[in-house]
Amino acid sequence: MIYLITGSNDRLIRLRLQDIIKKSEGEPLNFDCRKDGDFEDIHQAFYSINLFGTKNVIVVRNPYFLFESCGAKDDKLLNQCVDNPSKNNDLIFYSQEKAFDKRLKMYKLIKSNAQELIIENPGPYNYYDYVAALINERNIKFTSGVRDKLINYVKNDIELLMNILDKLSLIDEPINEEILLQLIEHNSEEQTFEFINSLLKHDYQKTFSYLDECLKVNNSVVSILYLLVSQIRYFYAVSFLSKQGKSKDFILKSLGGSSSQYRLNKALETLRYTNDKELINLLFQLSEFDYNLKNNTYYEERSEFENIILNFCRGNYAK
Repeated sequence: MIYLITGSNDRLIRLRLQDIIKKSEGEPLNFDCRKDGDFEDIHQAFYSINLFGTKNVIVVRNPYFLFESCGAKDDKLLNQCVDNPSKNNDLIFYSQEKAFDKRLKMYKLIKSNAQELIIENPGPYNYYDYVAALINERNIKFTSGVRDKLINYVKNDIELLMNILDKLSLIDEPINEEILLQLIEHNSEEQTFEFINSLLKHDYQKTFSYLDECLKVNNSVVSILYLLVSQIRYFYAVSFLSKQGKSKDFILKSLGGSSSQYRLNKALETLRYTNDKELINLLFQLSEFDYNLKNNTYYEERSEFENIILNFCRGNYAK
């Protein structure tokens, strides 16, 4: 299969690329024509056979031959790819910087044998149709009114929408309200756990990225605060028990329903990036923040909360 992808929103283009690669169950091979020279390497990759028996998805960014005329050598190789496409691999041409030149002979040739996707920001008048198309592509069925509840929940967050749709597509039965709410709750817990993992690793960028996602889902600093405090206590308990030499099985039994093998392994790995003093100081700061919230001390609670997170990322609570 050959794809032509253009659009003004790089984020949506990347999401669409991820979607195509995931559906093809292939291995992406990335080329940027501005850096990787002529088309010969791309041609070889397109006709190569993956040693593990999976499909290769050849992703070609900034294909110069769709902006301007190319030389005879590239012209011949391109013609071969289009006229006799590989049965083993997919080929994607995309650009988010400028549109393809539709006057070019090569553009017309490729388009006649490719699926063209123009990725634009869905506006208020076509957003519902855009979401409906994504749902239909995945063959997801909803019971009455549930699709509207999903759209109201994700609002304009396409990334969150596609994440949820990917999970819903694994369910064979029609999606009712109970299934949707369970998935949303599970998605919220996942994001919160990843937020805390990134925070304790002092990873500034990931921490604030996950924090934004958590706030979109929970719509409240207070709810994130209580989840964070609960999780920090969990990490502290894991740290205390592991330092006493307790086994993983003992820790799992001791913490009961608040733990799983996966969460425990993630916690033990994350605890290498922090220490008990830092965790206690963070709990103290969060307790003080909670007290001031209840006494209406803050004018802008989110900025105050983010300041605590920022100070932790900078290592200010380790002192």
